[in-house]
Amino acid sequence: MTMTYVCEATEGPPVRKITGLRVLSAGEYRAIGQIAIPDMYASRSFKWGGSLEEAEPLAVVLLTDCLKLAKKSPDAPVSAADSSQDVVSRLHQKFAEEVICPADPDATFSIDWLEVLVWLDQHIHGEPGTLAALFERIRDFETLLRAAFDDGGHLRKHRVSRGIWETWNIEAFAELCLANGQLKGQRLQRFIDHFLDLKFKLYMLAEVDVPTYASAKEMWGLNRDRPRDTPHGFATQLSEEVTLIVKSRAIWESIMNLVYWYATGKEIKGVQAVDEDGVSYKSKQKKFFPWVAEQPLWASLATFEPLVSKLDQLRTSEVHRFSRVRSNFTRETLEPIEQCVALVNTVLMYVLDQFVAAIALRCSATYDAAEKTQVTLG
Repeated sequence: MTMTYVCEATEGPPVRKITGLRVLSAGEYRAIGQIAIPDMYASRSFKWGGSLEEAEPLAVVLLTDCLKLAKKSPDAPVSAADSSQDVVSRLHQKFAEEVICPADPDATFSIDWLEVLVWLDQHIHGEPGTLAALFERIRDFETLLRAAFDDGGHLRKHRVSRGIWETWNIEAFAELCLANGQLKGQRLQRFIDHFLDLKFKLYMLAEVDVPTYASAKEMWGLNRDRPRDTPHGFATQLSEEVTLIVKSRAIWESIMNLVYWYATGKEIKGVQAVDEDGVSYKSKQKKFFPWVAEQPLWASLATFEPLVSKLDQLRTSEVHRFSRVRSNFTRETLEPIEQCVALVNTVLMYVLDQFVAAIALRCSATYDAAEKTQVTLG
């Protein structure tokens, strides 16, 4: 649960709270959004766990706010044709009866905003709407990803801690965009799609590929000083290098897609470039790095360019030319694998804090990814 409607005391108004993100990989970020109180209830107390008459003001405020958020999606739960005063009044009463009145009056009132939205959809259309389905899809993905992380129990060796995957909280980012009016409709949906892609690519590389290769090399052996003595383990190491190179580059592709879409509402298109052999090609990064360097909230991402360029030098030979690792195999050469993991390790070090700063805090995050400097906000 990330965004919730909370009413801590009858003397105070209900608020929207968003939690689940961490700032600079340290303390938790908490956003508290004020809910607009209709004039007729401005001086009223908000009670729960009591009579219908006492509970209805809170029901009115929560449903009104939820409808305001939902109307930023393509299909608001209440259409203009259905929004007569009688229909709305019945919804207020029914929500008060089913949700507000049964609540414990001695405890803090708290309800997931998505639970309110689903309730509205079910009572108006009989099924979840587009916005609710979108957030349910995020939760389904996260549930399956947590199950994948836990699959295998203590026998599994993990590349990174479970906390990493909990901290990359897609739902919290999406809720912030919705609550702050930054994204809506198809733009929000596409943002979520890019974020799901990015997180899954990170998971596959860190939790599937790296542990699998480590187990394989342990099984078959790898003599790093005399790789010819363990030829299959040697080939496995070289295969891991290619996987790291290609999938790390795919991760960076998702970062460019996500950031450019968030900022512009458009998919990033490659610009014409020429390689060292004079061959023309389309390059997204040739457009992204100059563009992002001019974006106040995202400018530090431009410092990833040296890392991406170094990785591309390795990727080009594998994808477009004669294979570097095949040559290394015949020459019995093992190069440092650090050159293959530098980009993804740096992504894990900086990019989440960059997203929190730009999307949640709406401020710049200053750092140099290539030089591994500390992050400062401002």
